[in-house]
Amino acid sequence: MFVAKSNAVEAIEWATGKHRFTHLFPSNTVSNVVFSADSKWVALVARRTVRICDAQTGTLVSQLPKHPRPLQHVKFNHRGDLLVTCTADELIRSCNAQLWTVATGRPFGKPLEHRDGVLFAAFSLDDKLVVTCGEDFPVVVWSVADQKPILRPLVHREKVRYAEFSPNGQWLATASKDAVRIWELSSGFALTPNLYATHQVYRLTFQSASEITAGSKEGEVTAWRLDPDDRPVSELKRIANLLRGRSATWDLSRLDQFQNDWSLMCSNGVSRLQPSKQEIAEWHLRASDDCAKHENWPGAMLHLKELEGDAEHAEAISTRRKQITEAQQKHTSTDSSRQPDRLFSQQSQTN
Repeated sequence: MFVAKSNAVEAIEWATGKHRFTHLFPSNTVSNVVFSADSKWVALVARRTVRICDAQTGTLVSQLPKHPRPLQHVKFNHRGDLLVTCTADELIRSCNAQLWTVATGRPFGKPLEHRDGVLFAAFSLDDKLVVTCGEDFPVVVWSVADQKPILRPLVHREKVRYAEFSPNGQWLATASKDAVRIWELSSGFALTPNLYATHQVYRLTFQSASEITAGSKEGEVTAWRLDPDDRPVSELKRIANLLRGRSATWDLSRLDQFQNDWSLMCSNGVSRLQPSKQEIAEWHLRASDDCAKHENWPGAMLHLKELEGDAEHAEAISTRRKQITEAQQKHTSTDSSRQPDRLFSQQSQTN
């Protein structure tokens, strides 16, 4: 066990509580302790400084040069021979991630450059790729060997806090705010739309090749199954065009095509598209909140009425009804208090 103090890290045996060693950081505050996958090495991080030590003895192995900007993330590769560091600051300016050789503390190749702060990096299971992401929105997958991108940047609309390679090496998951997305590594194409969690996402974990979980700082977890669809691509395209409205047309000459696509979807696709009771309930709750936000009180109540008899969400429904009633009464009271002022204003204009 490692205990970080203001200017030192103390190693203590978990089983016995025996003191192992203390590593000093003069004039620095220790912010993080990162282990290699085999627990052989430990990286001691202090704002802009990284020291790599033997995790058993505390012997200094190497020290990285001082970084120009504060460190945001430090990660060993799976073999434990390379380390990646990410930097960012409060300004909008170019920052980078950097690969380092653990044994020597020297840079391994060129910096992995971004237009703004880099918040996170991770290695693929075979250590041949490294992904970086951060405040400039794009996610970049680099070849470790030559530090060149292997595909176009994966564009997001917000800063990206986390990324994770799938165990089969075929997919990449990214997380920005409360949204998770899955990408195909061979093409750079998005395999899913945004998958929304009910919380801010600060960690992603592939539980298997077909299941991923997203975790929050508070310990909340959202899980998704990523079952591949074995139907022919041509068939999936027809269903996709139907769902996007591209098959439906007022051109009667294409009516047969529309009917065929509809029959195809209904024959073996409807069950996959059928939302669960939980998803329907969550949609009504979100829609009710949105109506209330825009002072559409009847609409807000209508969505809650659709959930009558739902014991699982009874408390949430009751709370929202109370909030909507109070907000509506407050709104009505405010309008009534302003009515004499409007009448007085109209009389003044008449006179």
